[in-house]
Amino acid sequence: MLVFSEYQTDTIDLALDFYGYEDCPKNYEFGPSVRDNFVLHFITEGKGVFHFNKKEIHLEAGDLFLLPKNMVTYYKADAEEPWSYYWIGISGTKVSDFMRFSTLHAKGFLKKTEVETEKIGQFMERLVHKAEASKMTSHYQLHLLSQIYELLFLISEVAPDIYRSHPSPTYQLYLTCKHMIETHYNKDHLSIQEIADDLNVHRSYLTTVLRSFTRSLPRNSCTRSACSVPSSY
Repeated sequence: MLVFSEYQTDTIDLALDFYGYEDCPKNYEFGPSVRDNFVLHFITEGKGVFHFNKKEIHLEAGDLFLLPKNMVTYYKADAEEPWSYYWIGISGTKVSDFMRFSTLHAKGFLKKTEVETEKIGQFMERLVHKAEASKMTSHYQLHLLSQIYELLFLISEVAPDIYRSHPSPTYQLYLTCKHMIETHYNKDHLSIQEIADDLNVHRSYLTTVLRSFTRSLPRNSCTRSACSVPSSY
């Protein structure tokens, strides 16, 4: 069985892009590919293999894996016991920051033998069914968005990243810089030097901090679409 639906919430910080459920055929594979959003999978039956960060991870029913934005991933169903899973695709300017509160962001997977993945799986299943039954009203979209926030909180609660939950001064500086860029979106040009001056730090140090938390190097002068905000989508 295959269920797939796209969803438009027209929101910037957090958006539900699509969701679904699939009973995969034997040896079904996807990738290698790079996503432009975050796609979360919860395995309900069977097993398969997930390739992430040059590692091969064997997963089974009760486990969970994440396809992060802008990262190469590949996964394949088992030849004898192919997996079935729910998936949810989300995007937005805040998703990467929220994901970083959990070890899932760095690892790419969570195993039932290590954490209580069942809580996350049950929540995802309910969310998919709610989205499928919704009437696409603005009022109900608000409810679905609240459920996405709740899901991200649950993930961070089940598998917390202690470092992110208690941010270091360096990470706090990154968040402050990111907030400045977001709130100056109507400015044609916003230079790294200008941000550094406002934060009372050296430009080279700020560049190093941004480089450590994003995948793209900030430019001397940047706009909302060219600086560190997009690299964290």
